[in-house]
Amino acid sequence: MRWTGSRGSGGFEMEALLPRPGQRWRYAAMKIIYSPGAEIEFQFSCEPHTAAHKAAIDAIRNWPNLSDLVAFAESRHGYENTDGYFGITYPGDLDDYERSNGNSIPDGYVEANAWYGASDGETHKLLESDYLELLRQFLSLKNHKEQVERIDKLLMKIA
Repeated sequence: MRWTGSRGSGGFEMEALLPRPGQRWRYAAMKIIYSPGAEIEFQFSCEPHTAAHKAAIDAIRNWPNLSDLVAFAESRHGYENTDGYFGITYPGDLDDYERSNGNSIPDGYVEANAWYGASDGETHKLLESDYLELLRQFLSLKNHKEQVERIDKLLMKIA
């Protein structure tokens, strides 16, 4: 893991190293940026910044127990915080009714939503590996080393 900037400069960036089968350690293609002085909604951002990445980060940061998120990821089960309607949906979370109405999530993807208090809104599909990488980096920023190791194992399985 590599930090740039300093905590005193109002923010810092983190790039996570992830081993892939048959490859050496490398820098991840995306990184979370933490700006502690920003309003809570904007403290965590991601490069490259996409609506899907932002929705996933907001779903992660709005869940009250980070350990739950690791267990959900390990079981490939989604979650939703109904206080603000932030969540992640895995393909297996969709029921027959949702599928019959045209809802689908391709294998290898998750769906993220961050509706900021509205009861519905736009959903965003992103690669499951991208979601897990964002979760991994968020857990690293929060110093949850054991959970980071568990996410590393998941990333190795799906690579």
